[in-house]
Amino acid sequence: MVDSMSQKVRDPSGVSYVLDAIYKRQQKIEAENWVTTDMIELLKRKLNIASAPFLSSAEYKLVGSAAEKLVVSSKDDKDILLVLGPPYTPEYFKSVYESNGRHYLVWNNHMLHGTRPRYVGNRNHLSATALRTFVNGCLQSALKGERVGNSRVTKLEVWKQAVRAHLKQDGGNQTFIVDIIPQIRGDKWMNVKGVKPQKELGLDLQKTISALEASGESSIMFSLFGPAGTTPYTVTTCYALLEREFFLKNKALRDIAVLAKIILTGHNWKNRFGFKVAHFKRLLMAKSAHFSALKPWQGLTQLLSLTESQLCDGSLEGFPDLNSDLMWHKTDEDCHGIARAIADVMMTLDPQYFAMYLC
Repeated sequence: MVDSMSQKVRDPSGVSYVLDAIYKRQQKIEAENWVTTDMIELLKRKLNIASAPFLSSAEYKLVGSAAEKLVVSSKDDKDILLVLGPPYTPEYFKSVYESNGRHYLVWNNHMLHGTRPRYVGNRNHLSATALRTFVNGCLQSALKGERVGNSRVTKLEVWKQAVRAHLKQDGGNQTFIVDIIPQIRGDKWMNVKGVKPQKELGLDLQKTISALEASGESSIMFSLFGPAGTTPYTVTTCYALLEREFFLKNKALRDIAVLAKIILTGHNWKNRFGFKVAHFKRLLMAKSAHFSALKPWQGLTQLLSLTESQLCDGSLEGFPDLNSDLMWHKTDEDCHGIARAIADVMMTLDPQYFAMYLC
């Protein structure tokens, strides 16, 4: 916890200027939210006639930077979670923890009167790879050549765990990127192994989880995506819905995340290292009680320092996954390279010239 003197420190004027500029920019970008709204309506119509009931009964959730007020550029992609309906729900599948935020799902064969759902093998394990391939194919068929408002889908591709749709506006140069990410809803927090016990989380995070579950939502989702080297049955935890609610309700943390994202974007760390704002968000969630008491500039410098320190040790905290390393798939050399890049920025970072990151 910071002392009373630290809490009185004001942000440098250059930082306040950048935050004001970004939030004004976000108001203009929010006018483009019709893209995701219309995309959802299109998918509801097209997937409703699909043969798979778990697609016609799917739910859609807006997540990611645009939904969290963390967008810093109109070029940022927009994310939609496609949450599958029954039988791919907690009533029919139990998650079994492996490691590093990875699980596999086992069918409860006492349900459905013994009728085995699609893509469940002999050991009752769900093949995430096979299910993802089917869902991705349905999404691509549904969206190919379609119109969304005054824009047309010009390109579709499978991008990691998502189907990515590229749209171009009629008679103009404006383009949009929308990622549709198939998900399976997780059980209540207390019933999922491999996550930090709810009572040990920060108070604000506990409240967010309780509010989500009271509304019938789930704080934990599973992406149908096992990283390289994992089995076809591997799914990974996804906290996109929890992160959305958490950062919307905690502006102090959101301001720090915005500043961190501006630096990340300015130095192209996502393309150079695969390092994203999601990594910073997980650290902010893990240390939320500390960072919430800091002004944005203080918070940014301490967040960068914490990130560099952990990467120098060859890992990055994967909170709230238990004992998880977000860099488990990278070598120590990879981690040290990102740490050096962060250290270089920290050496020359001047709050009065922070506006240079605005583009």
